[in-house]
Amino acid sequence: MISITGLSKSFGDVKAVDHISLEILDGEFLTLLGPSGSGKTTLVDLILGIQDPVRGEILISGIEPRLCFSKYPLAVSYVPQDVEIVNGSVKHNILLGLDETKFKDIQIWNLLERVKLSELVTNLPQKLESQVGESGAKLSGGQRQRLGIARALITQPKLLVLDEATSALDSETELAITESLTALKGEITILVIAH
Repeated sequence: MISITGLSKSFGDVKAVDHISLEILDGEFLTLLGPSGSGKTTLVDLILGIQDPVRGEILISGIEPRLCFSKYPLAVSYVPQDVEIVNGSVKHNILLGLDETKFKDIQIWNLLERVKLSELVTNLPQKLESQVGESGAKLSGGQRQRLGIARALITQPKLLVLDEATSALDSETELAITESLTALKGEITILVIAH
């Protein structure tokens, strides 16, 4: 559970987050909606321990964010709007930084199915070992975002944060991925930032 009490954050004279109290239960799917500059990303940065509040407290499973994520480093996954893709294979980009011997190809294929990339990868000449090019040059923006979501899900996190992570997708694919992620409700706490 994420417990937020009296949370405030300012940048100079501008209050980005002002005295927010909120409880997010384990397994909830929460969407943070609002125009640019309304404090959505600041709130998420505070939850993730990237920024410190001026006032208030955040506890994740009873402990402050930085300690929580250092104690359980694979328990949180974050997908930004602009996903970084490295020059390597599809598989390498999903398992980025993880011990590849601890993951089976079937796990990767299941994730590719969930993010609607399995058909694309099946048609590539070397399947999971196909190269994606420098910065994912062989992929569209939407395909890079979906690869980022697969990367975020590979560790089976307890908290998944999506910061406009489907903005480059067509509406049909976005709906399919949203439905797929909604199916995780109850298993993973999901925070989605959207305009």
